[in-house]
Amino acid sequence: MFEYFRGNYVWNLATNLTLGSGGLIGEIDTVARSIIEAGQRNDDAAQEEWVQAFMRLAGHVHEQARRDERAGNLHSAGRKLLRAANYYFAAERQTHPKDPRKTMLYRTMLECFKQGATWRREPIEWVEIPYEGRTMPALFVPSGQPGRSPCMIHFDGLDVNKETIYLSGIAGEARRRGVSMLIVDHPGVGEALRLRGMHGTHQIEKAATASIDWLEQRADVDANRVGIMA
Repeated sequence: MFEYFRGNYVWNLATNLTLGSGGLIGEIDTVARSIIEAGQRNDDAAQEEWVQAFMRLAGHVHEQARRDERAGNLHSAGRKLLRAANYYFAAERQTHPKDPRKTMLYRTMLECFKQGATWRREPIEWVEIPYEGRTMPALFVPSGQPGRSPCMIHFDGLDVNKETIYLSGIAGEARRRGVSMLIVDHPGVGEALRLRGMHGTHQIEKAATASIDWLEQRADVDANRVGIMA
């Protein structure tokens, strides 16, 4: 792992996730340099410095995107919005669960991601997977091939969400190989946890089954060639 903050695993992991999801190294370096001392303290005040630093960066890039939108440069605006979404999530992830900014930051991240992906014409379908009387939010990325294609289900880890996984590029790589992908915010992570109150469960196979059941209804998926990764 690239260790910007010596001895601070959580901050180093967060930095690597942000870089791996489309963050610009120059922008992240500027932020990280400003909070190196805070990373060594790693106390409550330090967490707030991280949140403030990434909020400023996200807001700066978001405003650049707005200027592009006003000028009609929507492809460029979309690129910046996806980057802003990445930075808003970096800020949100370090906030305390009871911090009122947490929901605001997450909703802003979702809005930036969806608008950015729309401007850039990303091959994404925003879908809902029925699950125990509720639904799990997910992104479906079709293979783009005729007929029925194989599909990978991608579940999140505790530190990421469906947007981060998409921004990492893995769905695009699957699509280039003729494989579709369903990226799911299952109970305990991402939007399912934060905005829908769907807490983690030891019976995660139920969420996996629900995902497969949903895929079986699609005419563009070969239900006999479905895998899962996480």
